[in-house]
Amino acid sequence: CVSQNNCSCDLGYYGFNCSIISCFQYYSNDSQVCSSHGECVSPNSCACATNYSGTNCSTTTCFGISSSNSSVCSFHGKCVSPDVCMCEPGYFLDNCSIYNCFGIIYSFP
Repeated sequence: CVSQNNCSCDLGYYGFNCSIISCFQYYSNDSQVCSSHGECVSPNSCACATNYSGTNCSTTTCFGISSSNSSVCSFHGKCVSPDVCMCEPGYFLDNCSIYNCFGIIYSFP
């Protein structure tokens, strides 16, 4: 404190008593801090929830493949949460490995 009830916060700390931390442009009390998948524990440092990783907890895995890997969801979808793929139109199954071609169902080897 610099005077009675008046704090001067260190870099990355904010609020009345410097208890709010800044992580990647979000405050620790914001629901979007650490991509909504972790907790801001010090300035620009997130502790990620189970199944999430990366500096701001934005990376997860689908069936053992990182969401940042182009081969995730059989190259035909986006990993939106742990083991949940959002498949491109025409692709199906949990990992987007089945597709429809003129009414015939095919799968990747």
